[in-house]
Amino acid sequence: MHNRRNITRHRPRPMQLSPQTWRRLEDLNRHDTALYHWVRQRFAEQTAGLGNAFARECRRFSLLNAGVQTASRLLPRAYRRRVLKALLYA
Repeated sequence: MHNRRNITRHRPRPMQLSPQTWRRLEDLNRHDTALYHWVRQRFAEQTAGLGNAFARECRRFSLLNAGVQTASRLLPRAYRRRVLKALLYA
């Protein structure tokens, strides 16, 4: 499962960056951005023929992941594994 963490707590907000900084960041990340768009397009092409079953599986994963995230925040560590197993194998 995916575990989201904020590792840059003191990062400036996008509105606080100057236009010059934005241009520099865009330039430094242009290859990453191009790769991201290419992969996204390719993924869409590859999954287009899978129909509703794939969409349902993705939705199921998202719901399970949200449940695990909530359990991780709310439950004591000793109970987390049991809850995870119950969610995954229900």
